[in-house]
Amino acid sequence: MKTGIIVYSKTGNTFYVGQRVRESLEKLGQKVVLERIGISGSEESGKFELLNIPDVSEYDTLILGSPVHGFSLCPVMVKYISEMVAKDKKVVCFVTQFFAFSWLGGNRAVKQMESLCVQKNLSILYTGVINWSNKKREEQILKFIDNILTVYKT
Repeated sequence: MKTGIIVYSKTGNTFYVGQRVRESLEKLGQKVVLERIGISGSEESGKFELLNIPDVSEYDTLILGSPVHGFSLCPVMVKYISEMVAKDKKVVCFVTQFFAFSWLGGNRAVKQMESLCVQKNLSILYTGVINWSNKKREEQILKFIDNILTVYKT
């Protein structure tokens, strides 16, 4: 089984979580590729184009990661998932957010990501929110990774 971890990361936080997940899955003997979506233009203005668009056809499982912007899923990930050509894939979705509590946009953003994936007939395995300014951020990352590893072991 081959896993593609596809992230959009503006500050590097989401990419960092993706790296940690990749390292943990590789220790299990999984084949994992971490890819980062790039853009040209301005995300804030909504005038941007996707660059480095990962092709997910070679992956059995996807792990999609995105930051939260304005209490919602960031527009870059919305566009990527909307344009992504994928079928018969299992998906893990996660978001990172600055705020300390998931109810400040993280829950909404991950539900938006999940909904976009379901519209593509993708099977959701697990979702998670990492709160970057929470004192227990490292525990959240470890719990998220542990839950993913549990899914892979079953």
